[in-house]
Amino acid sequence: MKKVLATVQIFSLAFFFAFFFVGSSVSAAETRFARISDGTIVSTTTERVDFAHRTSTSFNVNPVLPVYQSDLGCGITAGGVIISWYQREFLQLLPGNTPGSFFLGNWRWTNQNIHHNNMFNQLSPLMGAVNGYVTINGYLGGMNSFVSSRGRTFTSTSLRNANGTLNFPATQAALRNGQLVTIFVSGYSLAHINGPQNHSNFDIITVDNRAGYHAMAVFGYQVVRYYNSSMVMFRQDIYLRVHSGHRTLNSLILRHFTGFYSAFVTHVS
Repeated sequence: MKKVLATVQIFSLAFFFAFFFVGSSVSAAETRFARISDGTIVSTTTERVDFAHRTSTSFNVNPVLPVYQSDLGCGITAGGVIISWYQREFLQLLPGNTPGSFFLGNWRWTNQNIHHNNMFNQLSPLMGAVNGYVTINGYLGGMNSFVSSRGRTFTSTSLRNANGTLNFPATQAALRNGQLVTIFVSGYSLAHINGPQNHSNFDIITVDNRAGYHAMAVFGYQVVRYYNSSMVMFRQDIYLRVHSGHRTLNSLILRHFTGFYSAFVTHVS
């Protein structure tokens, strides 16, 4: 049984999509994905899901993405964060920048600095940004131009099924293989950073529903399955962990995939 609770404001979010995926029929090459200032919150909702049994499977790339940010646009932020993540392996991507270091066994990213800001500034014209907006083709072409100019290879593989839905198994495989993903959405919902809040026999799921076209870097996923007392699964929720592209709300989870537009494995080698 589901119970809808009072709307509450949330601060740390995540991007979730439910048991189904709904695609868009609009040409991906023609649409421009938005500036950081877009993504207006249309509504905030809280849902309760009661269950007898619950399982959760999750995976994040290691390390998770740095929280670098550019006000030049969401595509520029997503691409720059992905390039910065791969710089751990390929230092020539950002000459002169030290990507980070280990502290007490954990990786810590270098604070955002002039090297990252210069990278964002270079990505903007390479992606053909217009007032902070980029097309998917512009994003992919700009990433290829930047990476190849540093002597590395950029590859992109579509994760959009023929019916316009997300190929989630291929998304899982890419992430587990150490390959980051860029997702493009048209209207999207961001849930609490830890996903559903587990309270023994029920979950609380709070989401901000946002308007507009948006691009985000994906670094992980979570699959939550709910069962009744007869151990019959009645609901499956799938979450993608993303760098949201919204300042102060960086590492989040994407929710309710009615706004799926397109996605690509975006890999540097």
